[in-house]
Amino acid sequence: MTKRKEFNGKLESDNSIPIAGGNLILSCLMSDFFNDGTIYWFNHNDTVLARCDALNFECQNHTTSYRFKSNINGSYVYINGLERARDGGTWTCKHCYGNTCRQDKMTIVIYTSPSDVKLLQPIPDDIDLGVESITLMCQTVACTFPAPNITWYYMKYKKHAPFIGFQFYTNTSTSQCPQQEAIYTSTLHLPRGTNFSGNIPFKTKLLCGITHESLGDEIRFSTVSSNISFAVNVSKFNLLDSKRRTKVCYEGFPQTMKCTSSPARPVPSIQWFLLANDGTNASTFIANITEMNKTNTDGLYVKESELTIIPKRNQTFAIYCAGNIDGQPAVNSANIHLYVLYAAEITITVTGSDHVSMIWNVTCEASGFPTNYIFHPWKHMLGEVTIRSDLQGNHEGNSSKNTLTLDNVSLEDIGTYVCAVDNGVQGVDGDIIQTKATVLHVKGKPVFVNKKHVLFTGEIGSSVELFVAFYSDPIVTDFTFQRHGSNVENTSGIHTYLSSTVVEVLYYNKNVNLTVSMAHMLINNLTEDDFDDYNLVLENSLGRTDLKTHISGRPLMVATFYYNRFMKDGIEFHFRPGFNGGRKQSFVIEYSSVTSLVWTNTSITDLQEDQIEHRLPNGTYFVTVTKPSPGDYIYRMYSKNSIGRSPYSMNVSVFIPQ
Repeated sequence: MTKRKEFNGKLESDNSIPIAGGNLILSCLMSDFFNDGTIYWFNHNDTVLARCDALNFECQNHTTSYRFKSNINGSYVYINGLERARDGGTWTCKHCYGNTCRQDKMTIVIYTSPSDVKLLQPIPDDIDLGVESITLMCQTVACTFPAPNITWYYMKYKKHAPFIGFQFYTNTSTSQCPQQEAIYTSTLHLPRGTNFSGNIPFKTKLLCGITHESLGDEIRFSTVSSNISFAVNVSKFNLLDSKRRTKVCYEGFPQTMKCTSSPARPVPSIQWFLLANDGTNASTFIANITEMNKTNTDGLYVKESELTIIPKRNQTFAIYCAGNIDGQPAVNSANIHLYVLYAAEITITVTGSDHVSMIWNVTCEASGFPTNYIFHPWKHMLGEVTIRSDLQGNHEGNSSKNTLTLDNVSLEDIGTYVCAVDNGVQGVDGDIIQTKATVLHVKGKPVFVNKKHVLFTGEIGSSVELFVAFYSDPIVTDFTFQRHGSNVENTSGIHTYLSSTVVEVLYYNKNVNLTVSMAHMLINNLTEDDFDDYNLVLENSLGRTDLKTHISGRPLMVATFYYNRFMKDGIEFHFRPGFNGGRKQSFVIEYSSVTSLVWTNTSITDLQEDQIEHRLPNGTYFVTVTKPSPGDYIYRMYSKNSIGRSPYSMNVSVFIPQ
């Protein structure tokens, strides 16, 4: 080795590192002016190991453990097979010439190769890093330079592989060579949730290995730990239909999506998120979620989550799922963009006037997705009856509006008007055609319905009730029955009142039921004077109307009927009419032979009571009938009007001679 001349007169060693079992050369170099005298060698126990003559270069060894030599420059000791206890410590070289001595000291540290490395904390049971953490320690004892290198390994296919990507810490004890070997410790801490990386199996065994230049290429391994199962984070989430990236769904109909994690451990968590249309503001999506865990053949878990939502209109958004295992970053799935189709929603707007003879407009406006609306003909209904089903509204191009116009409103237009539209999407009721209705309440002065029901019949001494149906919107403010221009007042025998009822009317050639009001007048114990015309007067805030009604009855039996005399060509009868029942009456005379009792009308029939030429001043009527062939006959008489016929009169016997 090259000597360090700058240390001339000093105790030096060669540049090799003193390692136990190796070799070392120490040099005791003389100064330039000391080229004579004696050189003494001492070890750490201050024992004289040798003395060398500096002039003739001879050395006297006091031990066989070392080999000493001298030359003109100084003295040298050759140490073979270094031993830490024997050779380590402070060496002294003393050069004496006469009574003058000078010395130099050097501390020799003998380094040892690392001992076997030990796993200080073997794990008695399998460790699951998904639920707990572990700390492993490896240790070796040595007095080395440089310090040994401790590395962690994992087992893969019965071979060792470096445990890369995880932090571990190595420290050294405070003990110093050469008095005591140092303790080198490497600590590996794996917290709960530690994820495996690279090609490391998620279930493996760990060990540590030590390397040092004194070992050459050798790696000394510790024993292996028991099984350590790493956490396996989710690598991806598969969202059903995510390849399509878009999904069409319908408002109100449950929509289910499934999110499946890649194999992981421990069981990963899954959350669903809603992404705004602009791609921002993701928020947790709350809906009906069903989760299920599965285990694959490797012992990893596959998490499945089903999200069921009830889509609402105007929800065009993206949904994605995300999740992780505890302590690891979240992993997102791809987005699915939902397009919510919903059936047309209808808004009804009414303009114009609902008064009689005015113009009334009803507009149907649709809103839905998609917006290709088909408007169907309007329906006009009253109750459950469809009066008209082909009313065409005004619809321009792709407009979302359709307007029906009634140019001259009448009472027949009263009822419900139904708008029908579809955009090809089923509603929550399962129907594609959506409908909405509005009711037209026609306003005007009172209107009588079923005017044919204005003739009422009764008999003297009985009761009769007049009832007239009418429709009024607004409601009537006054109603009266009048007779000869005067109001009929309520008395003990007469009672008037209003009620409501349902009547059948004919609107646009359809029989429908209409809820109407009914004006009543009840007359008890009819007299001849009560058979008369009555005028019903109705009034509301929009006008007044009236209707004439009448009480009639069948005529009474004639008061008298008798044979008066024979005429040249006939027989003259006299009779006095009974009460005509309030209607114009006529008279009929019949006869029959006594033996046959087959009645035959006489030649004079339907004699009208207003034929005054047949009336005598005393009010008695006379009539001449054709005389039949000779024989015995019976004559009788009855009267009739538009209501009915009276009873027969008493029979009158007449003998017709030869």
